[in-house]
Amino acid sequence: MRDGDEGLGPGRLTGQSSVRAWLFRGACGLFLLLAALAVAALAQWGYGSPWYVWLTTYALACLAAPVLARWGFDAWRRAKRHLARGAHTAMARDSRPPVLYLRAFAADAVAARPGRVRAAIARTEEEQLGRAFAVIGPFVAVGRPGETLPPAGAARLYMPDSGWDQAVLELVREAGLILVGAGTTPGVRWEIEQVTAMVPPEKIVIVVPFGKREYEEFRSIAGGYFPRGLPEWGEGRARSRLGLRAAVYFGLDWTPHFERFDTRARATVEGSCFRCLLDVYRQNGIRLPGTFPVAGD
Repeated sequence: MRDGDEGLGPGRLTGQSSVRAWLFRGACGLFLLLAALAVAALAQWGYGSPWYVWLTTYALACLAAPVLARWGFDAWRRAKRHLARGAHTAMARDSRPPVLYLRAFAADAVAARPGRVRAAIARTEEEQLGRAFAVIGPFVAVGRPGETLPPAGAARLYMPDSGWDQAVLELVREAGLILVGAGTTPGVRWEIEQVTAMVPPEKIVIVVPFGKREYEEFRSIAGGYFPRGLPEWGEGRARSRLGLRAAVYFGLDWTPHFERFDTRARATVEGSCFRCLLDVYRQNGIRLPGTFPVAGD
């Protein structure tokens, strides 16, 4: 809950601390510095030394540098959670209709996975999802009741136990785009029922946080809420290395389109959205840099 506002205002969660955020940032810098020193030690003491000195230095550097770097990025992500702003603040600073992320709270653990390459290492998959749709509006989500530290990603809105459903419906009406995390819980089914009744198809994207078997179960349960159902799992045997593995978007006549996210080792959620969901951007009046207009743009 938030201090003094029963979870609805712009204050911080009780577990958030600016002091801890700076401590985690300092720890990040320290760990990354030690990782760099481990690599420098290999260059300084390894080459030109006796083979056993070089081999020992090489082994220690190979073991220490990745571990220290991982600790550093973990500390950085933890710092961001302490500094995360709430949904009210995010929407006050950005007047565009928000991008609303609806999902089962259990899916937060999947989206909290860090990226694997380059700058994505310092960002969770949920953060990458928000960055991919930042061209549309501020990224917001309903927070898990009782949590004291928000995940890194969507700005959270915390609601009381009574009246939360009406607050969610108000967010649905205001949203410029709605991302729904696929799931079979009663809460997700209720959200899908409301969204499909209230929102035009081009403003809905289903994000799939699991594999083919779970998706087909979801499809059999939730497909009836969509005028033209949900598509089958896309072709291809390669398994995505991402936690968020696919997406479903809809044409103006509710025709569904299934897109598997990138299966390459260097794939990111952000890059997969840009590559796989170009029609979503175009249907919502967004032309990404480096893309070409299509008929009707």
